[in-house]
Amino acid sequence: MPRLYFLPVACSLSSFLTITYLLCIFLGLILPGQGHQFRQVLEMLLPGFKWFSFGGFLNGLFWSIFYGVYTGVLFVPLYNYFSRKTLPNRDEYSSRLH
Repeated sequence: MPRLYFLPVACSLSSFLTITYLLCIFLGLILPGQGHQFRQVLEMLLPGFKWFSFGGFLNGLFWSIFYGVYTGVLFVPLYNYFSRKTLPNRDEYSSRLH
């Protein structure tokens, strides 16, 4: 198994969460009947988020990026540790895959 590196994982997760956040904002604005559901979810997940304010929008953007980096900080070392422990002979494992 290849080793994971922090920066690509953190950037990928942060980008994914930011795009998801922006889609929720966009859908909440174009679907006014469903907007309250998007607002409720975002307010539960993002500390200090307030619907339809510029400060709330920036705050949500910050937390989306932060959660991606935080997940990368925890996930990458855990993955690399358990990958090393559960697959002690990685060369043999990768040769069986090809």
